[in-house]
Amino acid sequence: MKKSLKVDPVKCVACRLCELACVFGREKVYNPKRARIKIHMVGIPELPAPVFTRLCDTCGGNPRCLAICPVNAISYEEDNPRPDEKTIPDHEEVVHRWLSQVMPKPAEEEKAKD
Repeated sequence: MKKSLKVDPVKCVACRLCELACVFGREKVYNPKRARIKIHMVGIPELPAPVFTRLCDTCGGNPRCLAICPVNAISYEEDNPRPDEKTIPDHEEVVHRWLSQVMPKPAEEEKAKD
């Protein structure tokens, strides 16, 4: 099976370093409009939705975006089947997952009060 890139939108902090690494590695200019990964800000509150374009060829097997990501939101594995079309995550689900990670659980709140 072919390796492919995948981004976890919950981990992504929208720093856009992946866009800069992508375009500079290919074209030696810092112009994110030419990058093969795009960070779209969608929803309220605005959340990052990283999307790889169809032109992404994983930098010949050594993806620059993977190396530069400060929060390890990008993975490059065989079990990441590359989708045939762009996928933008369900932002309500992303917000729910993010909030469940940062907010204490009700049982933990009760223990903290005791």
